[in-house]
Amino acid sequence: MPDADAARQAHAAALLGEPGLMAHIDAQIAALDVAPAPAVALIAGAPHLAGTRRLGLLAGSFNPPTLAHLALADSARAHAALDGVVWAISRVTVDKERVTRAPLDARLATLAALVAARPGDAVALINRGLYADQAQAMRAALPDLRDLAIITGYDKIVQIFDPHYYADRTAALDELFGLAEVLVAPRNDDDAADLAALLAQPANRPYADRVRFIPLAPHWRTLSATEIRDRIAHNQPIADLVPPATLALVAAGAYR
Repeated sequence: MPDADAARQAHAAALLGEPGLMAHIDAQIAALDVAPAPAVALIAGAPHLAGTRRLGLLAGSFNPPTLAHLALADSARAHAALDGVVWAISRVTVDKERVTRAPLDARLATLAALVAARPGDAVALINRGLYADQAQAMRAALPDLRDLAIITGYDKIVQIFDPHYYADRTAALDELFGLAEVLVAPRNDDDAADLAALLAQPANRPYADRVRFIPLAPHWRTLSATEIRDRIAHNQPIADLVPPATLALVAAGAYR
């Protein structure tokens, strides 16, 4: 392992064992659990956001973070001229199956270690699962923010447009796209042409100018946290698929 990666893994391990940080994270979790409205708690990197005008929001369970997540964030920053990315975990995750999870506070601490080497990035906890609520919470937390871009994969933009999730689809989508644009990366075999076809559907066309395709290298399009967990369960190597912070999380026994 290169010296820089070894240092980052050691830093992440230290954060996972830091009582002050973990107590701070647990207090933020408890506070958000009783918040009546969409709300966000900035866990790490808040000073990075001072003066930010154009921000990306990358929300997920990060169970655990992978190099595909990093590649997605980097592509969004490069192709959408973002000043930074907020890595957010939601207390409520839409359509996530019940899976073995590392503790929430440990995953947040892992992300805190990850963004320490990424100027402009921050870590947040959000108490809502729908993107519109997350965008509302982020804008309330950062009132001077000019542009917000939700970063996601193709599978999620399909979900965003699916009427199944809404009592009033038009009102919900008007709210979402009034608050943020959506940056969509390919997943598996879905690519820019598939996104264009989705946006061309009459019900989706009014929002097409608020959705943008961003590229992602083919070898990252299929990598998932599920694969990483399976590798961990079978004692298979993961060092070439995850950042050093994730190695510290695994070494701490989060998936044992």
